[in-house]
Amino acid sequence: MQTEEASDDETTVGETAEDSGIRIPSEPISLLASDDEFPTREEAHRSPPRANKSILCVQSTSTKRTNRRRVNFETQVQSGFQRVEESRTNLLDVLRSRNHQKSTFGDALALLETLDVVPMGSFWWAASGLLTKDEEIRDGFMKLRSKENKIRFLERLSGVDR
Repeated sequence: MQTEEASDDETTVGETAEDSGIRIPSEPISLLASDDEFPTREEAHRSPPRANKSILCVQSTSTKRTNRRRVNFETQVQSGFQRVEESRTNLLDVLRSRNHQKSTFGDALALLETLDVVPMGSFWWAASGLLTKDEEIRDGFMKLRSKENKIRFLERLSGVDR
């Protein structure tokens, strides 16, 4: 066997380094661990998780803020949708009322008097009776454009010639 000589740069275990003054332990360090030092899988799963209480408080506060923000956001969005729906409903009601304004008997009578019809004659009374009783006939009469078509419309519905 050959023996190696220690050089000035090498320090053997158990000797003191002259330059640095550090003592290196003479017993060998074992890096191998025995199975007794580590917990088994069951023990690891059964043991409660270790957590810092201050971290849990911060997380719960953060969670509370997040929930509060989400609830506030949802209520704002929901109220916005309600306002849009209400304004849409109001607009539709206004448009419907404009579209379906029923003409009154007075308007229809004023139009009847402008036609070439004998006032207070049999046709006039029959047409007046139709316009008084039925709103749909009155609306149809008001929507016709020409005077001749209005007269023919009333003649057919009343069954009386002018």
